[in-house]
Amino acid sequence: MADRRNKRPVQVNWNFGEETEDEIRLSAQERPSLPGRASARRIWVILFLVVAIITAGIVALNISAQRAREAERLAIQSALQERVELEAWAWQNAAWTTLAGLLDPDARREWARWHTQHSEGLHHWAQIYAQRPVVRVESVERMDPDLAQVQVRFVQAEVPDAIQRVETRFYRLVGDSWMRTAPERERWGDTTVLGTTSFDFEYPVADAAHVDAVATVSDGVLDDLRLRLGTDPSNASGRFTVQIVPDNFAANVDKFVGRRLVLLTPKLTRVPATWDGAQALSVALIDPLSRYAVDEAVAPDQIHPSWHVMVQGVAGWLAQAVNPLVDAGSGRSSGPLDLYIRQNGPPSLESLHVARDPNWTWASGWMTLAAESVVAYGLETYGADKVDDLVAGFVVYDTWEALLPDVFGVTAPEFEAGWQAWLMQ
Repeated sequence: MADRRNKRPVQVNWNFGEETEDEIRLSAQERPSLPGRASARRIWVILFLVVAIITAGIVALNISAQRAREAERLAIQSALQERVELEAWAWQNAAWTTLAGLLDPDARREWARWHTQHSEGLHHWAQIYAQRPVVRVESVERMDPDLAQVQVRFVQAEVPDAIQRVETRFYRLVGDSWMRTAPERERWGDTTVLGTTSFDFEYPVADAAHVDAVATVSDGVLDDLRLRLGTDPSNASGRFTVQIVPDNFAANVDKFVGRRLVLLTPKLTRVPATWDGAQALSVALIDPLSRYAVDEAVAPDQIHPSWHVMVQGVAGWLAQAVNPLVDAGSGRSSGPLDLYIRQNGPPSLESLHVARDPNWTWASGWMTLAAESVVAYGLETYGADKVDDLVAGFVVYDTWEALLPDVFGVTAPEFEAGWQAWLMQ
């Protein structure tokens, strides 16, 4: 008993895992002080706000810069629109001094001479059907601070044409005015060569994609032309050279000289708005190639002169028939023929039996279009394999009455009646 009374009571600390106030103070003195959770949150909020303000500033600067560039582009486009409208007015009114004054005074002299000759020649070709072109600036690419590449759309051409066409031009800033100028050849890159079985294409690298597409089909087109015309390929030796240049003056040729053809780059050619560069280049090549193939099949001096227009019609029809990149009739204006029919009714066969080339005005272009339609009707109706017979007939016969029964097995009056009815459909 005495022993149990003398024992000191056991003190139990019921604050399991808890520190006494002294321990807490001692611990706080020993540990480095850290910011509270509220202070940390404030720091993160401040950092977020700083980043947001900087980001917003950058975005605002970018938007401001974009708006400034867009405002500058619109101002340039507006100035160029005024310029092309002034050019259109000068052309319609044959104000050649005014038109020449709108050219870059530092442009290449031969290009300026080409521009003047082309403009005056086009006006003479249009004659009474000349109309003020309606030209819309569609896009502007600033090449240099003082040079712009401009694509324009002809909503209304210089002569009646239902097809809207596009064209690429260059303008240089001279003082405070944009003036039309020559394309800079060096912008097309170095010249390279691509060979096929029958063709050598010489072209700047900028036209590589277009040339590749046309070169792929060129040999097949030539074989097709010769097959339709009955030409023996073994008797037609030699290669063709096709040179593509970014120079209107140098490319002012639409026929082969010997076996060489110089074409304007499709980037500078006025073409239907729906065409791409390969289609434009294919037409530029195949049109003269078809004329070459007809002359190759039958020498021009062997054909009766009165069939001259019909020979053109055969070549024009062939060019459309053998082109795998462009649908027949696509991009070809029928305006002159439509006008003739409205004024005179359908043409006669005898009106196409002439001994001279009449195609020196827009209006007289109806004759070649009508000749093409004669060929199209005859081959669709009496046999697509008779092209060579028709061309051979131009050598043997000098009248429709003699030609048509031999080639198509039908009399001239019967053929003419069917053709005229077909033409009016």
